[in-house]
Amino acid sequence: MKITNGYDLEKIREMNNEEAIRELMKFRGIGMWSAELILITTLGRIDLCVPDDLGARKAVSHFYFGGRLQSCNTVRKFTERWGKFKGWIIYYLICAYNRKIKNLGDR
Repeated sequence: MKITNGYDLEKIREMNNEEAIRELMKFRGIGMWSAELILITTLGRIDLCVPDDLGARKAVSHFYFGGRLQSCNTVRKFTERWGKFKGWIIYYLICAYNRKIKNLGDR
């Protein structure tokens, strides 16, 4: 897969998550949120989550912190306990949270 000026994304496939995030963030406009999301969606790195994502923060905060919105750093540290499954767990938490919110609106 090629991006920006012929950059080869296959190079990133060989890197660990931290290296790949640093490499992606070299591109203008790509921050932590975007870099993590790129790795999850294009390279299938389900061992990552995107704690900077408001939906992820709301879901984790709702189910684990009594609804008090937690910081990105708190969510990042909290999700480390889920290891290589944290991407999947966050996905299901977001789905459950969105369904709960939708159902509350149906009343």
